[in-house]
Amino acid sequence: VGMNSPFTGTTFQGDACAAIMAGSLCSPTALAFDSGGNLWVADPGDHRVLEFRAPFTVGMPAALVVGQPGLTQAGAGTPAASTVGTPAAVGFDSHGDLFVSDGEDNRILIYAPPFSNGMSAIVVLGQPNFTTEGGTLCPPIAGNTLCAPSGVQPY
Repeated sequence: VGMNSPFTGTTFQGDACAAIMAGSLCSPTALAFDSGGNLWVADPGDHRVLEFRAPFTVGMPAALVVGQPGLTQAGAGTPAASTVGTPAAVGFDSHGDLFVSDGEDNRILIYAPPFSNGMSAIVVLGQPNFTTEGGTLCPPIAGNTLCAPSGVQPY
């Protein structure tokens, strides 16, 4: 028997998360507010970042997803400009750009507004390109590599 969460609208089934929906979360790790007061949540269990637009209501669906092509998809997939392995943190810089730390793929992705479902990042940090396989092994230590970044603090 699952347990309903009054905070996320997600039903948990033991150690597994419920079906992927626009309003469900699977092990959320971080949140940030954009300049419009909208809430962005790192959802690593579903390999995505969700935007919830204000005003907030109980059980509301997300309005937008990055890291997946749509709000009801959650495959890990191969690294690409439009995928996120396991987002650990999210944040915004003073220009409104969204920063996402992707620990699974040893990288930080930067997205520029206007945001749209399934959009591609414009910059990758910590990998030589968007498609380099980060996997669970860290790249050799160098000035341009990252190993499982778990936070962001944009300027």
